[in-house]
Amino acid sequence: MIENLINELNPYQYKDYIKVYFLKNFEEFKGNDTKNMGRVLIVLEVWIGKTTTGSIYKYILIRNNLRWDYWKSRQDIKRMIRIVEKLGIDNDGKDLSEEEFEKISSEKIVPRNILSKFRMVTWYPYDYDGSFNDRIDESEFEQDEDFKYSLKEIDKEVFEMFERKKQEFRDKYK
Repeated sequence: MIENLINELNPYQYKDYIKVYFLKNFEEFKGNDTKNMGRVLIVLEVWIGKTTTGSIYKYILIRNNLRWDYWKSRQDIKRMIRIVEKLGIDNDGKDLSEEEFEKISSEKIVPRNILSKFRMVTWYPYDYDGSFNDRIDESEFEQDEDFKYSLKEIDKEVFEMFERKKQEFRDKYK
């Protein structure tokens, strides 16, 4: 999906048009012991234009029942964070109430109506990109070798995609 957005924009300016929000409905990251099922919602905000009254955004929701308290789902979330970080896309982590979370995930409200009221980031997704660091609880460290391998593959694939996109862009504008 993000590769398609890069194709629409271009490999040098896409970062100016995309922002990713990682939204959660729980207090603390505790691996499998995370409370409230540890639900996570990912929202891509894509700038599509400007009018006399302000900017216009398109929102893409990724809500495949993502849960922090289940290891497979948590690893998928961490992979998505890793991809966004490697692409250099601006991203924020926000804590939502259960009501706010439901409104966005059920598409009963445009995400901007809730997201615009937050002035500050409430958590930093890059802390949870699968790398070991001293900013997260030890229960968040993933020891799974397949997971570690998948992160290396993500790094490699993102690099190769960028090189390919840059070459395609150069060839197009020769």
